[in-house]
Amino acid sequence: MPRIIGAFFPLFLMATATAEKPSRFARKYELENRTLELAMSVRQFVRKLPRYMHMSEDVVQLLRASGALGAAYIEVNEANGRKAALGHIRSCIREAKETHFWLRVLEVGTSERLVAEKQKLTDEAFALLRIFCAILGKVGTRKTSEQPAESSSK
Repeated sequence: MPRIIGAFFPLFLMATATAEKPSRFARKYELENRTLELAMSVRQFVRKLPRYMHMSEDVVQLLRASGALGAAYIEVNEANGRKAALGHIRSCIREAKETHFWLRVLEVGTSERLVAEKQKLTDEAFALLRIFCAILGKVGTRKTSEQPAESSSK
């Protein structure tokens, strides 16, 4: 039985419910694909908006933020150190907050279809925000041997 990860996740990317956990490699790219899917879904949503809204500042900011979210997560995967990765996770959090904000600000009119799609995108952006905050909380508080020990004698 497939486990649905998000409303916009294509069938071929859904994880199957098995007794074993997905590999670290699979989990790493699952989130990358999820951010990509959000950016693509936002672009499809914008194409459905009335023509006069396409170049509004809200739409432009939404497109930039949703794309930057995925790009920032790619940078996390490519980071050379823990400190750099944490900085990029913070960028992901900022971009997810911005995407969520611009989706909430955007007025789509009275079309029930557009309102429902906007709500799904807003929920997905918020879910990604929560995931990145959890990652930062988990990894950001972990102590490593890379940190120099404090010396009490001077």
